Amino acid sequence: MVGATFNLNHINSWVCTVTKCNVEHLIVDVYLADYELFNVPSSLFTCKSLVELCLADQVFIDFPSSIYLPNLKTLKFSMIGLGDGLNQRLFSGLPRLENLSIHVHSFSDEDMDILIDIFAPKLREVRMFLIAGKADYYPNVHNVKVLIDSPMLEYLLIDDICDALYSIKNKSSSLVKAQIEVGPDFSLDAGRVLETFKGVSQVKHMELFGSTMRALGSVDGNALFTFRNLTHLGLSYDNLLKLPEALQRMPILESWMCVTGQERKIVRKLKILT
Repeated sequence: MVGATFNLNHINSWVCTVTKCNVEHLIVDVYLADYELFNVPSSLFTCKSLVELCLADQVFIDFPSSIYLPNLKTLKFSMIGLGDGLNQRLFSGLPRLENLSIHVHSFSDEDMDILIDIFAPKLREVRMFLIAGKADYYPNVHNVKVLIDSPMLEYLLIDDICDALYSIKNKSSSLVKAQIEVGPDFSLDAGRVLETFKGVSQVKHMELFGSTMRALGSVDGNALFTFRNLTHLGLSYDNLLKLPEALQRMPILESWMCVTGQERKIVRKLKILT
């Protein structure tokens, strides 16, 4: 990590140098004053030795047209503004990617419809943090859509207050755990709710936070699909009114955990609630 007194050209040179030295693990964390941004050199995205790459908050990422990181397994980055979003052009150059973490802190004024299109055949873990409040601060952002096509996906975390539409293709039963937290307006669109939960309907362990249970409860019971593999359910205490109805769609559930503030209570033998 370097601070505000460093010359950005020097940082650029350092990054370019280490990419030529067969570096395997690289963390670029730059603290800058006056809202400056460090522009990552394009040579970073053709480094064949990299196994792990982490790009922190004040790093501006302008993905080049040519991206090829053949050995990269872990990619973590934060973005300020998404432009046209993230598409398969990026992920097609990451053939061995297994762990992905994306933080979006804000949208630019020019952002309109935003697409994050993730296709990674070997991807096992996805952490998606869309923590830019859409409606109040970014009136030009109309739709945010996230597509995830990863047949080997095992773990999914969604922390979203911008009410994106999620389309998750995971037809196999590889998904072991999903943790989902959405904003208060998410439940206003039942189709959006159904599409999101359809993608995790094969999950074995699911935890719902914030307004997520309220969103699930907004869907007509007849339209809701069955979570046939779900054995463990964790819920925050925001809204449990629809819980008994939802439990009818979880035939092999063994336990659920209710979180009330800092206190956790695990209830077993769910047949008492059905």
